[in-house]
Amino acid sequence: MPIPIQIAYKPIGQPELGKNNYQGFTPGKTEVLPTGWQLASDTRPLTSPIRIDHDVEIVVRDGCRLYVDVYRPDTSSEKVPAILAWSCYGKKYSALSMLPMTVWHCCVSRGDLSGLEKFEGLDPARWCAKGYALVSVDGRGTGNSDGQIPVMGSQDAEDGYDVVEAVARLGWCNGAVGMAGNSALAISQWFVAALNPPSLKAIAPWEGMGDLFREQFVRGGIFSMSNFDLITKEIIKGGAGVEDFAEMYRRCPTANAYWKDKRVDMTKIRIPAFIFGSDVSGIHTMGSVRAWLEIPDERKWLKWSPYQEWFELYSVHESNEELAVFFDRYLKGVENGWEKTPKVRWSILQFGDTKAIDDVVLEDYPVPNTEYRDMYLQSGGKLGSEPHKEAAVREYDSEKFGSVAEFDYTFTERARLLGLPKAELYMSCPENDDLCVFVIVRKKDKDGKVLMHLNFPVEATPVKCIDEIPEKQRASLNLHQGSVGQLRASHRQIDESKSIHPQFPFHPHEVEEKIPPGEIVKLEIGIWNVSTDFEVGESVNVAVGRGICNVLDSYTKFRSTWLELRTPEGCKRPDEKVDPLNLSPWRKFVFVMLCSVFSSIGLSMVSGFGGLLSFYIPDYAAAGADYADITALMTYPSMFMGIGNIVSVPVALAIGRRPVFMLSTLLLMFSAVLCAFAKDYTWHFSSRLVLGLAAGQSEALVPLMVQAMAQVLFFPNVFWAFCLNGLTIGVNIAIGTTYAAVIEAPPYNWSESAASYVNAGQIVTALVALPALGTGSDKLIKWRARRNGGIHEPENRLLPLVFPVSVGIVAAAIYGEACQHPERYH
Repeated sequence: MPIPIQIAYKPIGQPELGKNNYQGFTPGKTEVLPTGWQLASDTRPLTSPIRIDHDVEIVVRDGCRLYVDVYRPDTSSEKVPAILAWSCYGKKYSALSMLPMTVWHCCVSRGDLSGLEKFEGLDPARWCAKGYALVSVDGRGTGNSDGQIPVMGSQDAEDGYDVVEAVARLGWCNGAVGMAGNSALAISQWFVAALNPPSLKAIAPWEGMGDLFREQFVRGGIFSMSNFDLITKEIIKGGAGVEDFAEMYRRCPTANAYWKDKRVDMTKIRIPAFIFGSDVSGIHTMGSVRAWLEIPDERKWLKWSPYQEWFELYSVHESNEELAVFFDRYLKGVENGWEKTPKVRWSILQFGDTKAIDDVVLEDYPVPNTEYRDMYLQSGGKLGSEPHKEAAVREYDSEKFGSVAEFDYTFTERARLLGLPKAELYMSCPENDDLCVFVIVRKKDKDGKVLMHLNFPVEATPVKCIDEIPEKQRASLNLHQGSVGQLRASHRQIDESKSIHPQFPFHPHEVEEKIPPGEIVKLEIGIWNVSTDFEVGESVNVAVGRGICNVLDSYTKFRSTWLELRTPEGCKRPDEKVDPLNLSPWRKFVFVMLCSVFSSIGLSMVSGFGGLLSFYIPDYAAAGADYADITALMTYPSMFMGIGNIVSVPVALAIGRRPVFMLSTLLLMFSAVLCAFAKDYTWHFSSRLVLGLAAGQSEALVPLMVQAMAQVLFFPNVFWAFCLNGLTIGVNIAIGTTYAAVIEAPPYNWSESAASYVNAGQIVTALVALPALGTGSDKLIKWRARRNGGIHEPENRLLPLVFPVSVGIVAAAIYGEACQHPERYH
């Protein structure tokens, strides 16, 4: 039953024909793809005909209509078992659509895919030929299915239960249903299986977390949207929105009923399970571990992989063959000896360019009789087997990316670390009442170099070794740096009764216990599984700090479509000195002042031209220009400022902000010179249009640039800002085209030369206001975020606008009144 709590949803895109492989809503449509069919010449061909039933309607218990696609063999009338693929990614959204967004396409060749597979699910081209039907589901709210999208939890599980039973009753099904897939398709299996639908006979969750709070969004009490914003932007499509995790965390940063509903009770799963896991996943590792430890059914198997999950699913053909033996046993009832398969098989990572040791058979996990050693932090950055003789303090700057405290232990004999490490740290923060702590366990070679593990066979990659991988291609999908633990100190409370292992404490996250600044507290931090061999002379490295595990890009497409703050091209790492964010204060000041000067001069030359119109009216009128032509010298350049914004933003994203800004500065200077030496109206008018194009960067590059303008324009807050900006420019133009005539007429009687100096006020204001409102705004939102538990709310950016908006409204009203009744204000 769904939880009794108000859930926030955020809007998502509607399904569009031709996008994400959406092919329209076609209930009742059936087609047969013949043997040899291919989506393209380089994709996997069918080895047997497949019948596809599109948009089959299934009504769940509350009347919600869900739609599924059924792929089944078309070779006989024999009833076959069904394997469900369940997620909110779209039932026709395929790996062929997704993997090109990733580095190296995750080394999955197009020839391994038919294009019929639901992303992260099994491929009908492979499995229908084995005598299985694959059912691809659009869950609640996805595609054309009714409702809003629940991401895992009890509602999703109940829907899954009903669909399993409905599919089992279809005429072509033998009554046995399984579930398979990785990541989102694996997570959903835990939740559905915990309800034990009678017709669900086996599951194969390959890489699936089991607790969305502790393993993805609020791991250790530290909130992160991970890659879910990207997924909701580019992949998930539906009519009524998807759960808004950021808003739910803002409402309650502790584990309330909503978040508890996102943790599956593994002890209720009582069907055969073939579980895959790995050290290299940044999300799913502990879901596989907990499932193995808590599922009470003896018919469970755990296999550890050295590979990235999508490569394992689509390109390691032996894994698919082994999975077929498992499903043959439990969905078809074939006595094939599956039960003799070793219960636990492991992969031991070697790091560097050495391949992992695979299929290591273990008695159990964690391995019985494992020797747990206490290692103590020592001075000089060492780990030792004995406590340090004297009290010592090691500091790092938590505000600086890459600042860490490191400790090494060098092995004097061969060793294997396999299991769950735990860090016990005594820490304090002198200035704040909370702190977020990150710990990583890494491997160093004999020369002290930190090693990484390649998540694909090197022969499947475009490089010969890890060192050849360009910096831009180093991603969390292809490189594993080490096992991580993290904890927000105010969430340090432990409930030992719920800990899956003494080495992995369970934090309830139900209350926040703030720490007085400077007070030392004990933090017990469970670190995700480590499986690593060490030779003599190699070291284990434990690092504590910020930026210990770089957030490497996993996707490529999102670099141009996702709203983010990006460092300029050429900044290899966030902690390099060439990063503008790490410039010295005086260089930052110079940079801000240059931007301010550019903006003030550009705006003054475009919008402040009204004071000079009276100079040109006699000459241009004599040459045949009317009043509309003359005022166009101001209005059209203002329009071209907007055109300059539209053109420059995508160019700046493609080649970098700096070259566009420099080119705009040169263009501004050149066009100003052309205006000064203009001999006639046409020359002057053309020069001012170029001036407007260049000056537009005062509103495009000097402020923070919005990358995906078309996508975000119609969000209410952005549309409001858009209208406010348009209103401000409109008022500025109105004043600029009228003030000269007002102050040169009685009772003011200013001279033409004196009228032009009115614009000097804009320059002074810009030089003061831009740095103050820019830097001041940053400081304000950081202060507000600290008071809000570390959560930044974009609305805080509105606060610095209160003063200029208020002053602007009052000033515009006074100006209008003064123009209407100059005799009162002389």
